[in-house]
Amino acid sequence: MPIPPLLTQKVKLKEQYRNEKSSNSYQQILARDFGKGAQTRVIEKIAEKYGKQTGNNTTNLNKFLRGTEPSLYQYARRFCEAIWPNWDENRWDDWLDPIEDVPTKRNSKKVLEAEAVTSWKSKQPRKFEGREYVFTAFENYRKENTKGCFILVGDPGEGKSAIVAELIRQNKEKENRNFLYHFNQRGGYRTATEFLENISNQLVSRFSISEGTKQKKSYQNGIYFEKVLTEAAQQLQGQQLIIAIDALDEVDLASQQDDRANVLYLPERIPEGVFFFLTKRREAALQGRLNFGPDQKIFDFLDYGKDTEIGRTITNDIRQYIEQYLDSETYPEYAQKIQDWLSKTSNKQDKFITTLMARSQRNFMYLYNVIPQFVPGGIYQDLEKPDELPLGLMEYYRDHWQRMGMTRPDRSEVEVHIIYLLTESYSWIPASIIAKYASISVGERVSQIRVVDHFKRWMQFLHSFLVEGEKCYLIYHESFNDFLHQEDTIQASKADISCVKRNYRSALYGFLLNASDDPDDDDDGDDY
Repeated sequence: MPIPPLLTQKVKLKEQYRNEKSSNSYQQILARDFGKGAQTRVIEKIAEKYGKQTGNNTTNLNKFLRGTEPSLYQYARRFCEAIWPNWDENRWDDWLDPIEDVPTKRNSKKVLEAEAVTSWKSKQPRKFEGREYVFTAFENYRKENTKGCFILVGDPGEGKSAIVAELIRQNKEKENRNFLYHFNQRGGYRTATEFLENISNQLVSRFSISEGTKQKKSYQNGIYFEKVLTEAAQQLQGQQLIIAIDALDEVDLASQQDDRANVLYLPERIPEGVFFFLTKRREAALQGRLNFGPDQKIFDFLDYGKDTEIGRTITNDIRQYIEQYLDSETYPEYAQKIQDWLSKTSNKQDKFITTLMARSQRNFMYLYNVIPQFVPGGIYQDLEKPDELPLGLMEYYRDHWQRMGMTRPDRSEVEVHIIYLLTESYSWIPASIIAKYASISVGERVSQIRVVDHFKRWMQFLHSFLVEGEKCYLIYHESFNDFLHQEDTIQASKADISCVKRNYRSALYGFLLNASDDPDDDDDGDDY
């Protein structure tokens, strides 16, 4: 996974460079990496623009910016997007146009592909079962056509990302060099530019394409991508190139300058031998953004009811998925404990499986969340019969929300605020920022330890990992975010979304401009 936006962390660039090459001065190495005077000019521009807009102290802002992020262009963009309430993304390139010697400090070929691998692994289930009908349909589509786009459509939790992950695993196993992939997701890549850079660099690397002199904004309008894709297609010699792209519904459409172009600037005219495997949610607002003419096939799970051949296969896949949790080799941490629950409640294993199949409504995310809750410590450990389970994924979220006491008058205000904070961010947020945000929201000091303790009750819905020794968090699945933003959920929890956004900005102001100078601030990692 990519690390959180670096504006939320105290990344010590001086120390990093000092370790790299102690014989050179800090300023000499900056000049080497950014061009003489480039960083200073960009910092001054940011400080001046931001200072005038918000009335913040330009000196303090300059001081902060000079001591951080080596990838200054990307850092500054994220900084402005996060804190500048009226930020207009379309002005960004015009604003920095005079500065031409500020490269991003990323080795794109290595870093982007490495991050894509990490994204793929995070989507892989422990043991993939079934779904052969999707792979067969895609294979038949490629046999019957010389190029095209296969679009897998489904509701949240139906296994679209897991299918892409399995497709990747199969092709890696075959050592298929003509297979590329990209995940759009919270905490990772969501913009058209990131997709274009990632896939273009994969194409250049795999097919030994000469990069030449890339035009300015080459990763922002799809022209360079189409160029390298066409050159790669010319080398296929009767073979096929497959590009898998997951979760088009997660793409930030505002990141595209041309709102008439296909999402991610995918080409309307696909070169011979090239096939795209795309996934998206059914309700995704992509009308008019997936134009491939006759060169496309839509595979929608909704078209295959329980009485169809594929529908019966889907039902069997659900059964096999449940049975994994009863297999001590696949899930040793759950199998025996679930068997103990069955014995304690006098439930038969087969009835348990068939009931879960019905209550899940053929949704893998439902099962992923519900089955572990039958073990000691889980919210269903005292349930007598599985037919008392909530029906469907959204009802499960609602049931869990109520069981956690989030609708009670005496609920934890801190917990409500920090959960809703995560819904407003598409990037990982460190515990230190969350603690400062919570302190502002509830009017009392909230420590990092308290934040971490609160999140322990919600870990099945969250991603968490350490960045430079600090815990960072992100909502695991978009469906949980959808539930939290349902009107009845907001009303029941009395969450004020506008207040969440306002207090988050205030927390960032304090962290960026004041935290490093605050002698009383002990929330910078000491809790760990």
